[in-house]
Amino acid sequence: MQEPEKPSYESTWKLLKLWDQILLLTVVSDAVIIAVFATLDFGLEPPVANLILYGVIAVCLAGLAMLVGLRAMTRCPRCGNAFQLKGTSSNPLSGRCVHCGLPRGAAAPMSAR
Repeated sequence: MQEPEKPSYESTWKLLKLWDQILLLTVVSDAVIIAVFATLDFGLEPPVANLILYGVIAVCLAGLAMLVGLRAMTRCPRCGNAFQLKGTSSNPLSGRCVHCGLPRGAAAPMSAR
């Protein structure tokens, strides 16, 4: 019986890089969207325009929170735990797995056969 194949380290690092790029794009686009809605009044009365602006801000923040959560749940290729989450604490700027200490971007070890 064969063991299930673990994902390669490289695929995990590519996934983390993709999440970083999506997160950056989302932050920039959210800032542009909020700026547009804040500067344009669309001919509406101030209370209605403010309500729409607050709704747009809430949607942008909810989307951003979902992306941060999904990025934080990326698994470490060595230990299989979440790379940046340990219990209820998170370290999104960590360059290492918070469980096993694997550096981000590390090459996979050579298997001895």
